[in-house]
Amino acid sequence: MRSPLIKLFGAVFLTGFLFYSLRADIAPTTFVGGGIVPKDNGVIKMRSARVDITWGAPCALKAVFEMENTTGSAQGVTVGFPVPVPYDRISEEPDAKMAGPVAMSFNGKKEIVATPAAVEDQNNNWVWFYKNHDFAPGITTIEVTASLRPSLTKGLAYRERLSYCIETGGKWAGAIAFEEVTIHFPEPLEQGQIDSIKPDSAQIEGNRVRWVFKDIEPRGEEYDIAITYLHPAAMRVLTRLRGDYKKNPSSADAALKLARHLLALGFVYSNSGYLPVRLSENEFRHCLD
Repeated sequence: MRSPLIKLFGAVFLTGFLFYSLRADIAPTTFVGGGIVPKDNGVIKMRSARVDITWGAPCALKAVFEMENTTGSAQGVTVGFPVPVPYDRISEEPDAKMAGPVAMSFNGKKEIVATPAAVEDQNNNWVWFYKNHDFAPGITTIEVTASLRPSLTKGLAYRERLSYCIETGGKWAGAIAFEEVTIHFPEPLEQGQIDSIKPDSAQIEGNRVRWVFKDIEPRGEEYDIAITYLHPAAMRVLTRLRGDYKKNPSSADAALKLARHLLALGFVYSNSGYLPVRLSENEFRHCLD
């Protein structure tokens, strides 16, 4: 049977590297020319944000924001949520029609599909999804649901990158009292599976990676989330091969399979100092039989 890992391997080397991430906390925005950009808002506060990203193809995001209108009257705001434009895997060109979908709900009312605005920045290819809302005095709870695809990483087979930007949450009034971002993987993360992670305050527990921030005023990238990791399917294969070798360390076949995978996945280098371009499809299929 053709394994999902083999199919994934083909996709990695067909595309080289693509950049997908879900950018941001919601932000107050305004239209400038043909696009939309974040702007400072001095009266609506973000009291808390809870963001859950569930790994998959694509990943699913759910974020709940508790906002507070600190004035005595309703305040109209264009609430924006930016998503980068995905790249088409065949043409390798950005396609704004592939961005989203994004849905917003306010105080538990029926979900509203947010409207995509024009591309804000042709270099970064952000599409802002937005909804105009009148914030009544007091607390408003906003729920955002969206999908995103992890980025592939140039030069490293089976590596993916997930990122989430908190900087845009700093456009609301004052400090963010509490923010929690959690990435849920399908199985516990193993030693060596994570290549890089920031901020380094992340807590890794089983299949979850979690960040907690309190009383922050993000004005730059210091709180932005980014994690690069070995694809779960590839990690599963590597764990199995390590287990086979541990059970039978005298087996040349087990040692060779493990060595080839360690090379292809970037854990070790060949004598020449370079990684092999790829393992053959048969080599992957045989290790999964």
